[in-house]
Amino acid sequence: FAFVEEIRSLWESGRWKIDWHGTAHSGYSHSTSSSATRRFTQFFSDEVTGPNLYEVNERFVKPLTREAGGMSYALMKHPSGLLCQIFISHAWAEGIFELGDHVRRAWPRMHRLHNLYCCLLANPQNLDMSTWLDGPPAETPFARAMQSASHVLIIPNSTVGIYTRLWCVYEAYLGTQYKKTCIMPARPKTTAQCRILFLTVLLPIVIGLVSGLALVLIPLEDLHLKMMADGLFLMAFLTTILCFGISPTFKLFKGKCPHRCIHQNMNILRAIHVVLMCILTLVAFPWTMLPGPHFTPSNFDHYFILFGTWLFNILRVTQLNEELLEDREL
Repeated sequence: FAFVEEIRSLWESGRWKIDWHGTAHSGYSHSTSSSATRRFTQFFSDEVTGPNLYEVNERFVKPLTREAGGMSYALMKHPSGLLCQIFISHAWAEGIFELGDHVRRAWPRMHRLHNLYCCLLANPQNLDMSTWLDGPPAETPFARAMQSASHVLIIPNSTVGIYTRLWCVYEAYLGTQYKKTCIMPARPKTTAQCRILFLTVLLPIVIGLVSGLALVLIPLEDLHLKMMADGLFLMAFLTTILCFGISPTFKLFKGKCPHRCIHQNMNILRAIHVVLMCILTLVAFPWTMLPGPHFTPSNFDHYFILFGTWLFNILRVTQLNEELLEDREL
């Protein structure tokens, strides 16, 4: 991540320019091959995608490591070397900022892993890499690094399908042969999580609070209001139990039913939980404000059932949000 931020800082500072021929310049004096020039993309000026790895290699990694002695960027930063813990399978046509975002979102959590193998940084780019690949594929630096890693991150991009690249296909094969844990960047972006949290949790709670307050202010007899609140709560409680019973069936048929069908059913289930959460928030006002049992240990269940059911619906909405967002990312 420090490398990506270093490139971003260079890119944002304006030291990396593009002339009218479409060729990028970063202030380093060096020659650029025609094949590398052809690989420059329209994403160079895109702050989400950024320059692709061909551009980063030609304009940053090669000049910097050449001046340091010709070793790899990783060895330049860590002369003693680091043990490979995570291997990433990706295509160089992706933007460097997009790569950093996907790696961050796919990073295994709670495993205390720190070291990542990225061929751009791990291999000495100023050498003729074809000589490294002449032998058996299983003895290449890529295969040896994957043997050491515990996880393989499969990093897609918006430019090209990674499995149109033969090396990515071979890396997928090796990952299954070595029985590695393969992960894709399915973790949703923070902006998407905040947006869906507002629409499915915060907004329904606010609507329920306003509706509950309005219900209490309506000039109705306490008995009628209490009967209405009890009826709404009983309906919400029984529906919550029904939804809880239906949920395991989705998991049983997830691999058998069409993906679109499962997705639609999960959206319907989430919508029901959102409505239930709104109703339970509405019921909370008359349930607690009308004359009735005071909050004491002896009548704890009077309040616990309501707030327990309300909390359960919030947790289910949050869980379904996460599953649907991850499904969308995949």
